[in-house]
Amino acid sequence: MQIIADRLNITRADVHGVISFYHDFRDAPANGHIVKICRAEACQAVGANVLSQRALEKNLAFIGAAPRRTGLSQSKRFFALACGPAAMIDNKVVGRVDAAKLDKLLTEAGA
Repeated sequence: MQIIADRLNITRADVHGVISFYHDFRDAPANGHIVKICRAEACQAVGANVLSQRALEKNLAFIGAAPRRTGLSQSKRFFALACGPAAMIDNKVVGRVDAAKLDKLLTEAGA
């Protein structure tokens, strides 16, 4: 964080504030896989809320809630709105996700 602060001529506290506010930034590597489910309005309209609930029922915890090998995050706009609901597993965007596809993705991710 100090290197970033020095380069941008801001305080280390400012860098920490940004890193801790946005869930895509972190000060250490992720401990395992990250599953993101798009929560943009277009994805919600075609079932994203159901997918999020299904992931929670499979005992995935939201990132930061507990140290797990696979964490769940809700994000907006994977730029795949025409293919909603969309999910992202370790930076790989997957479109038209239904319950069966989500289960397969979670199994492949080791969740």
